[in-house]
Amino acid sequence: MGKTVTAKAKPTSASELRKAFTDFFAEREHKEVASAGLVPPDPTIMFTVAGMVPFKQYFLGLETPQYKRAVSVQKCLRAGGKHNDLEEIGRTSRHLSFFEMLGNFSFGDYFKEDAIIWAWEFSTKVLGFLREDIWVTVHISDDEAEKLWLEKTDVVPEQIQKLDEPNYWKMADTGPCGPCSELYLDRGEEYGKGGGPAIGGHDRFVEFWNLVFMQFEQKEDGSQVELPNPSIDTGAGLERLLALMAGADSVFDVGDLAILIEEVKSMVASAKNKEASTEISQRILVEHSRAAAFLILDGIVPSNEDRGYVLRRLVRRAIRHAQLLEIYSTHKNAVLPLAKKAIELAKDDHPKLAENADKILSILENEESRFLKTLSAGQELLEKEIAQIASQSSKSKVLSGKAIFTLHDTYGFPYDLTEEIAKDEGFELDRQGFEKEMEAQRERARQDHSSKSKEGKGVGVQVEYLKELTGLPKTEFLGNANYNVEGKVLAVLSDGVVLDKTSFYAEAGGQVGDIGRLSKLNSKNDDNPKKSIDVIDTQYGAPEVVFHKTDDSPAFEVGDEVLAEIDGGRRDSTRKHHTATHIIHWALKQILGDHISPQGSLVEPTRLRFDFSHFQALTQEEIAAIEDLCNEEILSNQ
Repeated sequence: MGKTVTAKAKPTSASELRKAFTDFFAEREHKEVASAGLVPPDPTIMFTVAGMVPFKQYFLGLETPQYKRAVSVQKCLRAGGKHNDLEEIGRTSRHLSFFEMLGNFSFGDYFKEDAIIWAWEFSTKVLGFLREDIWVTVHISDDEAEKLWLEKTDVVPEQIQKLDEPNYWKMADTGPCGPCSELYLDRGEEYGKGGGPAIGGHDRFVEFWNLVFMQFEQKEDGSQVELPNPSIDTGAGLERLLALMAGADSVFDVGDLAILIEEVKSMVASAKNKEASTEISQRILVEHSRAAAFLILDGIVPSNEDRGYVLRRLVRRAIRHAQLLEIYSTHKNAVLPLAKKAIELAKDDHPKLAENADKILSILENEESRFLKTLSAGQELLEKEIAQIASQSSKSKVLSGKAIFTLHDTYGFPYDLTEEIAKDEGFELDRQGFEKEMEAQRERARQDHSSKSKEGKGVGVQVEYLKELTGLPKTEFLGNANYNVEGKVLAVLSDGVVLDKTSFYAEAGGQVGDIGRLSKLNSKNDDNPKKSIDVIDTQYGAPEVVFHKTDDSPAFEVGDEVLAEIDGGRRDSTRKHHTATHIIHWALKQILGDHISPQGSLVEPTRLRFDFSHFQALTQEEIAAIEDLCNEEILSNQ
């Protein structure tokens, strides 16, 4: 692939390429920075999608780095949110969900000139690409970059092209951004139409490096402001570069991915139906199994929400394609052995993979075996629905929203998996009907939540009070230090009141609301039975507005001064159980691993409940160890 030359000490493996890149920039005073995890400390993105993500605060000027220049080989994942390549994987020669990105960075130090010079030098002298095979693109507004390419390198002038949107990089809808300059390798006329990346096809002109000139910050309102210091962020895909340097047609033809493909082929060769083998299914199975191992390494476990859902989706898509390859006719597992092989191949460059191999493989084995049990039943239902629709005279081939929902709710089929299977049969999906069924389920959950709230077991805002209480000022909570607080009545309803200040804790985070008593101050009639009233529960009646629920209609008026007194003994008992939930969470992480995270809790005066996700049922030994650790911590009385 491409017209490359053999350069001295030209890297040929992933390890050699990583080292060549970091050494090149370390010699140019760049700090070598280890790869961050796949879970970024950034709410605007789901995963670490590029090499610059760990350095975002530096680009924005919110933190000051200890170094002005950095070089890294960053683990990345693009399978959810704005950056999502999932549908392309297996169907193109270059897309991956998990990959590694080579990058050099400047935080207000050097800018376009040095970035361009060094990128050209590395591409031609280290990678060995011929100058006449390299094409460069710049943003249509970036005359400066175009001039630097012409003056500071020996790129052929006719091989610089100006593009619009493709040459403007954004991390997300908000955050650092700027014009960029991309390098492409011309693989030769046998791979398609010429004319450069602006005209020719992607198979012929392959992008291998993106130089982002970070100059602006994208705001939520669509505006842009200049960054404190113009900076440099570059990214080159490790796997893509390896393929180009080897003259391979696909990233699946070189390195670890090529070895994993051979593993799949050996599994398919022993399957019952040799004709079941397809290149797309092999690629998806390999890629997703490898990606799943790295996701679990970084603390993500399969679930039905957020990152855990992405992991589950990857594993289930892999299982689906292993089934298409008929691997399960002769093998108990498909994802598990491939993930194990991926760990063995990558452990030298990623030592933590080997250290956590048992946990990773245990989670994958459990997820694969669980889904296999429901896959056949779900597919049987799906096949019946498809056959029934196909037998009807109507030309419409649409799978109903109710059937899609049943597959999702009962059999754990993600929407996209149902869509993938249905499309193979020429069917479309009733997305609107599916969303209607999902909304009905959410409404049932809300009603259940409201019912539990009346028992003092729910959390969140009580929707029945929203209309009357929305617009009231935030209630000032003073109950951490004071069990008795004087406040003024702001609203009176038939079954409760709102005060401007209170000692009553409103149910939240699983902890039940306080009970107690409200008493009028400065009443003219001390014998008035309505002077005081019991509070039987405390909830949020609107966002940040505390509603004191009473057992009778309160004879208070707006503006009354009242004394809010909680049941202090009940609160103290509740606080102990709240502390205990934190101790349990800590102990679970110590015994089971850092992937343990709260999935819900209940904190009452007499008991607690702590929900969490784990990949298998706890053994008696694990339960005993957790109990012992909790008791030790409690007895230490810290």
